Amino acid sequence: DVEERVRWQYYAADGWPIDARAVPDINGPRTQHRLKSGDYFWVTEERASTDGVLYLRLADGAGWLFDRKPNVGVLCTRAPPELQGPSSSSSSSAAAGGNNSSSNNSNNNNATTSANAAAAAAASGAGSSRSSSVGAAARNSTSDAKAQGLAPNPWEAEVLQLEAQVKKLQDDLAAEKEQHRGRLEALRTLQMAIPQLHAELAQEAVRTAASDIGSLSSHELRAQSLEKAYLELQEKHHLLKSREARQAAELQRFKNDQRLAVAADYARAGVAAAGGTAAREWARDGPETEALKSAKLEHAEAMGLIDETRLISRKELRELNAAIEHYSKENDYLRHYGEAYVAPQGSMLKSFRRLLSVAVGKPDPFPQAEDALA
Repeated sequence: DVEERVRWQYYAADGWPIDARAVPDINGPRTQHRLKSGDYFWVTEERASTDGVLYLRLADGAGWLFDRKPNVGVLCTRAPPELQGPSSSSSSSAAAGGNNSSSNNSNNNNATTSANAAAAAAASGAGSSRSSSVGAAARNSTSDAKAQGLAPNPWEAEVLQLEAQVKKLQDDLAAEKEQHRGRLEALRTLQMAIPQLHAELAQEAVRTAASDIGSLSSHELRAQSLEKAYLELQEKHHLLKSREARQAAELQRFKNDQRLAVAADYARAGVAAAGGTAAREWARDGPETEALKSAKLEHAEAMGLIDETRLISRKELRELNAAIEHYSKENDYLRHYGEAYVAPQGSMLKSFRRLLSVAVGKPDPFPQAEDALA
């Protein structure tokens, strides 16, 4: 009864063990047989599935394993030829070989079998002490063969080479475990810092919201005061307009009086040209002449006052218009700023970077933030 066997190795990048399945299915029921990462095992059957997974029947009947897992990667690989050893085992062939060989050949075969067992144990060992004992067993079996006058053990060089490879793999595994431990510690530190960062971020958001609300409230008060000042300026503007209209009406009345006075002068001048004597009487110094002079002087003074008042009114009107335009623009800006406030771009990211840096013990990347806000 010859049974073909192939050696495989299970290796997981994350170091997790694997449980054998009772059936060739990844999701099948698990058995009690478990392999650790780096363990070797014998396979008597390889069965390919439609999804690309190769299922491996364990030689000891403990169940099935698989060479890969979707979304995870390769888990089991075929061992190199130097680790395969004899491809079959048979009790009957071993018995026949024992009966047909001489005593020296039997001893030689026993030594070779011991070396093979030592090589397999060195390849699948889990610790440095086990690999050292395997190498020692191989050397002892070789020395025993030489002491008995037998042929040198052909597996001795391979055993020593495998022992060196196992030692190197153990050192690499220890270094990788140390790095993995450091990464886990850093991850644990970050996980412990994340809740505190979340709390600080929430507090910062509350403070920022309160500051924005206070700023908006002050802007609203400023806008209300400006609106009140704007209404007062409009009322004053209307009063000045009314004053200007009254002064224009008064000016028109003075102009009419002046035209009437000029017309009366022309009429008197025409009568004087016709009568002579009347002209001379009118031209003489007297109350009429003095009254005319006084009226003209009063008219000139009134015109000067009107012109001065007009200039002052125009100046005040220009100043009022400029003030109204300025306050209107400021009012529009404040209304727009209060209704559509947008935080500066990147402020949230800078706040989070700052909190994260301070939490892990690094210097503050934005030490002047409070000064800029102040």
